[in-house]
Amino acid sequence: LALDVAPIACETIAAVKRMFGGTEASVVALSVVGPNELESVPSPVLLSSVAQNLSVLETDQVRTHEKIVAHAVESLRAAGLDATGEVEHGNPSQVIVKAARSHEVELVVVGCHGRPAARRRMIGSVASHVAAHAPCDVLVVRHKPES
Repeated sequence: LALDVAPIACETIAAVKRMFGGTEASVVALSVVGPNELESVPSPVLLSSVAQNLSVLETDQVRTHEKIVAHAVESLRAAGLDATGEVEHGNPSQVIVKAARSHEVELVVVGCHGRPAARRRMIGSVASHVAAHAPCDVLVVRHKPES
């Protein structure tokens, strides 16, 4: 189970619970701290009143991923699944495919932002990469944007 940020992670967790809850399936909940996560954050100079340096922001990002994974594991176990969690660092597309190989999983479940096709081509899509390169089946859970 590859997790993104909320609310996409919540929708992906809910989909796994709906499909596999009570089956005693084993699930590895994985969240990847990507190298570009801080690119959308203003410069450290602008954030000096909030955070003294980027390491504080990086630590906060890691904590966010850890919380998402902890929530997933707790929620999946409550649904009767055998769940463990991992937080990795790197390119999410590559890390997810590598984890699928190393854990010898039968299915990767990944959320999708549902970005328009033109933007997806420009930015790239983790779900598309995983679907093309994973050594197993891939289930893509579409994010339902609020109206």
